[in-house]
Amino acid sequence: MGYKPIRKNINLELGSGIHIALDEYYGSGKDPVSVFSDWADDRVKAIGSEWEDDQNNLLEAKDLGIAMLEGYLAEYEGEDRFDVLATEHTLKRPIPTPEGNPSKCLMVARLDGLVRDWDTGKLFAMEHKTYKRLNESWLDLDHQMTIQVWLGQYLAKTLGIEEEVAGVLYNGLRKQKPGPRVSVPLFMRQKVYRNANQIDVALTRAYWKYRETNRDMAIFPEPNPVRCGWCDFREPCTELQMGGDYEFLLGEFFTKRER
Repeated sequence: MGYKPIRKNINLELGSGIHIALDEYYGSGKDPVSVFSDWADDRVKAIGSEWEDDQNNLLEAKDLGIAMLEGYLAEYEGEDRFDVLATEHTLKRPIPTPEGNPSKCLMVARLDGLVRDWDTGKLFAMEHKTYKRLNESWLDLDHQMTIQVWLGQYLAKTLGIEEEVAGVLYNGLRKQKPGPRVSVPLFMRQKVYRNANQIDVALTRAYWKYRETNRDMAIFPEPNPVRCGWCDFREPCTELQMGGDYEFLLGEFFTKRER
C-alpha cells in the first residue's frame, strides 16, 4: 500500500550505519569509524526532540557501532584477502517465468559489493551483516544469499566481467563491544557457495509467491517472535486483526509514497 514508518527499528538503524561506513571504507578508503560517527550524529538530529527515546537509543547504538568498527579495523585492516571490484549497488532484474521469459515482477536488492577472492580466484558478492546470534547452518537455506549471487552475476556483466559468481562472502559483525571478558568471536567471514540449481529453485519460489500475493494485495502473515518483533507494521497489523482503527495508526506513524 506504499506506507513506510517514520520511526525506524534501532537494530535496523545500527545496521544501516555500519553498511554506510563499510561502503565508504571499501569504496573510497575513508575511516569507517568517522563515517559512522558522523552518520549517527546526523540521524540523531533528524529524529527530532519529540522522539527522545529514539534519540537516546541511537546514541547508545552510536557507542556500540564505534566499538564494533574499531574492532573490525583491528581485526582486518591490511589483512583482507580479496580485491574490491564494486561497492554498494541497488540492482533490479525481472524474475523469470517458468518458461524462462521475463515477468512483470522485479527482484530488487542491494549488493554490498563484488569482490575477487585471492585464495580461490573466484568472484563473490559481499554481504555485510550485523547480528547478536548467528546460526551458520541457516546460510545454506537463505534465499537472500542465492538472489545476491544471481544479481551479482548481472553486476559483473555490467562491469564487463564474463564470469560466474561463485557465492557470497558473508562478512559478519557481532553486536558486541570488545573486552577482556568477551569470549565469543566478534567477526565471522564465510564463503557461502551457490550453484545454478539453487538459483533456479529460489527464482521459481519467488515467481509463484509473486503470482499468489499479486492477487488483490493478498497478505499472508507468518507470526514469529523475531519477524513480528522487528516488523514496522506490528501495531497496525494487530489493530487490523482486532477490528480497530488501524488506518489512524498508518496515518499517524507512517508516510505514504505517491506512487
